[in-house]
Amino acid sequence: MAGPRKCPAAVSEPLCPVPVAIVQSGESQRELPKPVGEADLSCGSPPSVQNASIPNKMSRYQHGDTARYECRHSLVLVGNGEVTCLSGNWTDPPECKEPKGKCGPPPVIDNGDITTYPLAVYAPGSSVEYQCQAYYELEGNRRITCRDGQWSEPPKCLGICIFNYLENGHRPRYELKYLQGTSVHVHCYPGYMLPNKQTSMTCTENGWLPPPRCIRVETCLNSKVKIENGFIAEPEPTYLLNQRVKFKCKQDYVTEDGHTSGYITCLQNGWSAQPRCIKSCGVPVFENARARSDGTWFKVNDRLAYECQDGYKNRDGHTVGSIVCGDNGWSDTPACQEKTACPQPPHVEHGSIISSRSSEDERETLVPRLYAHGTTLSYICKDGFKLSKEDGIRCHQGKWSAPPQCVDLSCGSPPRVQNAFIPNQKPRYQHGDTAHYQCRHPLGLFGNAEVTCLSGKWTDPPECKDACVISEEEMEKHNIELRYLGAKKIYSRSKDFVEFRCRDYYRRVSPDYAFRVECHEGKMEYPTCA
Repeated sequence: MAGPRKCPAAVSEPLCPVPVAIVQSGESQRELPKPVGEADLSCGSPPSVQNASIPNKMSRYQHGDTARYECRHSLVLVGNGEVTCLSGNWTDPPECKEPKGKCGPPPVIDNGDITTYPLAVYAPGSSVEYQCQAYYELEGNRRITCRDGQWSEPPKCLGICIFNYLENGHRPRYELKYLQGTSVHVHCYPGYMLPNKQTSMTCTENGWLPPPRCIRVETCLNSKVKIENGFIAEPEPTYLLNQRVKFKCKQDYVTEDGHTSGYITCLQNGWSAQPRCIKSCGVPVFENARARSDGTWFKVNDRLAYECQDGYKNRDGHTVGSIVCGDNGWSDTPACQEKTACPQPPHVEHGSIISSRSSEDERETLVPRLYAHGTTLSYICKDGFKLSKEDGIRCHQGKWSAPPQCVDLSCGSPPRVQNAFIPNQKPRYQHGDTAHYQCRHPLGLFGNAEVTCLSGKWTDPPECKDACVISEEEMEKHNIELRYLGAKKIYSRSKDFVEFRCRDYYRRVSPDYAFRVECHEGKMEYPTCA
């Protein structure tokens, strides 16, 4: 190993690069900084560890060198087994300790044994190996070890099955080997099958299960086929296993999914689920109408909705309807007839008709007292009346829709207000007329003094409430006077405010806010000056 490197004279000691020592341990390398300027960074012998030894131990080690400990007897290392010399000091050494526990005899496995004579007790760290009996193959690690009083997981000896023959079936081209627990799919000849409808064999400890033998299966008979409202298309006396056979439905019948034919299959226990053909209805013939859906066939109890062409109606007088598929076909024919005209429109009291026009041909009706289907009429009311609805009436299949009413917009006498009167009051008022209320002295009026007749109803009337009477006597008693008015007596309406002040040479006793008083239904609180 090279000696310490000295810095050039032109380079100061703190700026001198630090050489790097390469320490190799096994397959890995690591770089350790090698201080500059130290005379000797080597180490003496590694620390002594009880019941441990160091192979090839030296009396002196250089900076970065390592030493490895090995425990004696059956003791085990605890900690890092390798120490390193760093700048004259060793890293912490390990310890050699007794393992936690011993093991009993190794586990017994099926169809296998250990290769050595079994012992009653095994020391920690002991190992044994297994081998399988003839015609068995070992799976897993053949060696197990005693650790902390427990054996590691033992291997398994699995049986071997050879697949090179299948009675009444297709055998493999080459001999194949399978381990115990493995399954293989097999193909029997037509009319043959493994027992219990199985399609694969499994390798067991005792060989193949089931055995590689396909057995003859029972065929299906034509006489066993029962198709409700249907029949076999190409009848034969018998059918082979898994054979698909076509059937057809009778006329006007279909399968439950809407087809005229289908298939059944011969299975191990007989035919697949017996199908049935159900009554169906095709698309009906429409008369001046059209279907409201795109269906091409219908089951019993299915409903088909239709609508009439413009200008037509069905027997019920409607432009839409429906029919139902039954055992004997459709419940009715989807037929529509021309629409019926209406007679003279209904009379509306206090109103008259202002227009008469057909919605179909957009021209005035020419036939007296008859109005074409779709004609609409509008009404107008006399002055003082208003239509109850703006829609007119419409002719539909010979009948008019309900007409509007002309509602009286006038009002009777205005609402009575206690302690009030209306000058020149009338018994009846027209829409838009007004009436004016006045309160009897000394009451005050609250609200809008004027009410209006609107569509037969009066707007909300006012109220007459007590007024507050303010006299000189009360003000003199409290040494106050009106702030802005020097009258001897005044009336103030409820909710109005009155402001007071102290008479000359008097000062306020009541708080400032008390000198602005609200009249409340004839009562008020007076402030006081002294």
